[in-house]
Amino acid sequence: MPRPSKHTTARGFESEARVLEACQLPTRPTWMHRSRRATHVEDHSGIDIVVESDVGRLLVQVKSSALGKEHFRPRAFLGIAVVVAARGETAEVLLAKVVRELEPLRAERQKVIEAVRARSGKKKRG
Repeated sequence: MPRPSKHTTARGFESEARVLEACQLPTRPTWMHRSRRATHVEDHSGIDIVVESDVGRLLVQVKSSALGKEHFRPRAFLGIAVVVAARGETAEVLLAKVVRELEPLRAERQKVIEAVRARSGKKKRG
């Protein structure tokens, strides 16, 4: 696979910075506690931003175009939200996109947490 051009890399880095800024707005949902850039290892798994939430870490991949989103192949079982950050979009618009993409992943995580809690609350037969 060919390496992205310097222009493409710069545009991607700028899009990631804009989405990270949006994730840190005071108007973000209360379940979004903190956000940070992905570590080098996380980045190699297709993660750009990690959102610490009420259900643990939620993962975001940022793309600069819809075509980039179509070509993104997430790693199995990671549950990565893919957000397209178009030029000129405000931080509030980007935050709304992130929330819209993360909400289904958060809901799935909540179901798992509730199932584990329910299972651990049952008495063992013996």
